[in-house]
Amino acid sequence: MSVLLRRSTCSSCLRLEHNIKHTVSSLRCRRSLSTRTSVDTIQPFRAQTVVTRRSTTIGREEVGKRKPRDYLGIEELRPNLLEQTKVQDYLDYVASTNNSVTLEDIERCKPKMRAIPGTPEYAEDYNLLLENLVRSFSKVQLARFLELYSLEPPVKRTKWCYAETIIERQWKWPSLTDIQKRQRDWSEVTYKTFPLNPNEAFLILGKDGINLLSLSRKYNVHVSFSANPLCLRVEGLRGSLDNIGQYIANFRDDVAIETFSLPGGNPPRSELLQRISRITGVLTENVTKNSIRMSYRKVDHQAVSSARKLIMRSMFEPSISTLIETQKLLPGLESNIFHHTYSLYPFLSPRYSPWDAEAGSLFRLRRVGEWFRVNSGGGVLVKSGGTALTMNDDRVDIRDTLLRRSAMSPKNYDIATSHTAVTASFGHVLACTTPSQWAAVVSPQAQGGLSQMLAWAQSQKRIFIPSLPGSVLDSRRSQQRLLHRVLYRVLPGQLEDASPPEPLHSTGFFKAEFHIEMPNFRAQSLSPDADQSVNNPDPSTMIITPKYWTGVDTEIDLMLPDCSMDIRFLASDSTTVADHSSPHSLQAYFRQLQSFLSLTEEGASLPNPPLSFVHQGVTYGLKSTCSVRQSEGSPQSQPLGSANHILPTVSESILDLDSNGKYMTCELACPDITSHESWSLFLHTCDQLIAFTPRPISASNIPDILSS
Repeated sequence: MSVLLRRSTCSSCLRLEHNIKHTVSSLRCRRSLSTRTSVDTIQPFRAQTVVTRRSTTIGREEVGKRKPRDYLGIEELRPNLLEQTKVQDYLDYVASTNNSVTLEDIERCKPKMRAIPGTPEYAEDYNLLLENLVRSFSKVQLARFLELYSLEPPVKRTKWCYAETIIERQWKWPSLTDIQKRQRDWSEVTYKTFPLNPNEAFLILGKDGINLLSLSRKYNVHVSFSANPLCLRVEGLRGSLDNIGQYIANFRDDVAIETFSLPGGNPPRSELLQRISRITGVLTENVTKNSIRMSYRKVDHQAVSSARKLIMRSMFEPSISTLIETQKLLPGLESNIFHHTYSLYPFLSPRYSPWDAEAGSLFRLRRVGEWFRVNSGGGVLVKSGGTALTMNDDRVDIRDTLLRRSAMSPKNYDIATSHTAVTASFGHVLACTTPSQWAAVVSPQAQGGLSQMLAWAQSQKRIFIPSLPGSVLDSRRSQQRLLHRVLYRVLPGQLEDASPPEPLHSTGFFKAEFHIEMPNFRAQSLSPDADQSVNNPDPSTMIITPKYWTGVDTEIDLMLPDCSMDIRFLASDSTTVADHSSPHSLQAYFRQLQSFLSLTEEGASLPNPPLSFVHQGVTYGLKSTCSVRQSEGSPQSQPLGSANHILPTVSESILDLDSNGKYMTCELACPDITSHESWSLFLHTCDQLIAFTPRPISASNIPDILSS
């Protein structure tokens, strides 16, 4: 038998229960009283009917299902929050859609404004929007939005990645990750290495390192090369490293390799190929005996053309530099000439240095103390009677040597129809040290007698560098002309086997000169009141006249150690070639040059002459291409004679279009070499030009010189 234990109710609970019952009973009495009063006073009959129906209804409810007892009446007094806020309606709508969403649902979350990218406010707006999308929609719904927007899903199929894709690709918000990465890239310093092959390393270095320097300045990085392994080391900001990495990737696609086949003759020396690479910026390497590999950038068309022309020119250098004979002149035929002391002085040209000169130092043979003599070496050619000594101490006559025809003449060349012209060019005969020696200004040979100096100079290679005499610089020039000159030489191996008598060296040539005349510019007045509109001549009025010659050149370099300058004599046996008989490739080049100078085509570049051609069965190769400004004048009168007893000189300012070298020459032509009087006047003018005459310094210039 189970016993139900029940705890007795305390006095407080009994008091609270009594109060509740009293309150409920009073509320019921008031409600019933008010109902009766209103019904009885207003509509007694209807009130009875209502009461009857209510009682009937209550009776039915009690029969069917009894409602829970509401002792306090709280259900009748509590407000319905779902009905007032319409949340229940929205929940019912969501339930009826069965999780299907539209673009309107997510477009409601898109903000109308956003902060500036890169600012802290933008990061806050981005993160707030991202969290809002992630909380508001499920992963399935965000994936559905991507389908409605026709967007490709991200690689990572996560809820956050779906939301970022909508924000960045549909709403065009900049990626917060990219912004933070960019800020980190431009604030952190690091380094990176890029592996390169030799061709890429040379091209990215550029001519004299100019490309590497511009690369460092453009991207604000420090660049250096590592030899083992060959790579480019770049140090700088992360953003700069990314940019320079993209540049190197595009640079690799722009590199091209070409094989240039030589038409014949001797292959160029490796030293000259290195110099060609430095001048043009195109890497040239020997592959076989008759082929050169060129590595270049596809956009550098002019550099490739210059490299081809310099390679063609280098084929002539070994034979020309080794076969030219240098002579020494007996100065005054003095009995004590061999008792004078001579030395080798370093030569540093302020104007021009040949691109094909040796890599070592250049020295000129001079008599010690001869610099301080006024009119040093004046009249040595006239006093000697035009005789000289070869390097082997054999006495020769310069005039007879120049008149002697060279047996090395090109095939099918008719010497009988040619015209012999003798010219003298002024400059310096220099001895080149071997490239293995370091460049220095110290004389490689101790000073001593002339025979000792010449014995050393005979074993060295010698070059001639043109220069202007001092008297020509002070003379007034006239009859200025502009011309474009292209010179071709016969390729080695196409001449007769007969050897020329010493000390001659002869080569066949084909020369083309295009004389440029501008009538408007020539007729222009130089007065200040002249119309300045004439300063710009009309290109359509330009007249270009072509002239062609072919023949044989004979050169003799005359070393004058007792004078300030040396002389190169040139005897040219040439004949004129008619325009219609000239090579077709040169005729086509003339038409292209005429079109370029007359500006008939917009954006046209300077045409390139043919590298080689065949004329009358002889193959010619390109030797030089240059633009020339030519003028005539007479040197100042010297004590040896008046200005009426000297010959006019022709000065040329030459720009080498292949090596970009600029130099000036002074040439003196002999009117008639067969005439004794003409030859004597020719030697007399040469003596005046090579004589050392220091310029007087005025008193007004002395303070400026001392201050400088």
